[in-house]
Amino acid sequence: MAIRRFHRRLGLDRNPMRRRIDRAQTAIGAGLLLLYLVLAPLLAVPLISLTYQNGLHAEQRQSADRHLVTATVLGDGELASDAAARIVHQTVWLRWQPASGPPKVEIDPREAHDVPGAHRRVWIDAAGNLTHRPRSHAQTIADASMAGVVTVSCATLPSLGLYALTRRRLDRRRYAQWDADWIHTAPLWTRRP
Repeated sequence: MAIRRFHRRLGLDRNPMRRRIDRAQTAIGAGLLLLYLVLAPLLAVPLISLTYQNGLHAEQRQSADRHLVTATVLGDGELASDAAARIVHQTVWLRWQPASGPPKVEIDPREAHDVPGAHRRVWIDAAGNLTHRPRSHAQTIADASMAGVVTVSCATLPSLGLYALTRRRLDRRRYAQWDADWIHTAPLWTRRP
């Protein structure tokens, strides 16, 4: 304790290499970090909640509208391409009986065991048309998690950009101060006027 007081009296408790501009940079960095830690959750939590609620509604709506039926493979179709997935696949003709109305016949991507006369379970919507399986709860959780990750990541960018800009400006001032100090110090070290 006595040593600390002695150091304080002599001014040795402060780091002589740390200047006022360095303390300003640390304070600005800490302030931006605090701002980020406050704003990121304030932005992310409502977005995660909204995404999750929308996903739950989609799960319920699709579970009510879609159901499985048994379809019969009628035969091979032609080659079809999926521009979004950039693939070409073989198709088959399927026939099934919706809950109401006449039997339906549509083309669908071929699966491994599709041979003429084989049966396959397919998802249909309320109108009796082919569709995808209903949304799963895992998809809802994944979408909500992704919304949180994207929001937090996007909230990081302005803070990092502002800190980088601040640091660049402070570095310019710091280099100018170092140059000015070197003009006074160089003759002492190099013994040149």
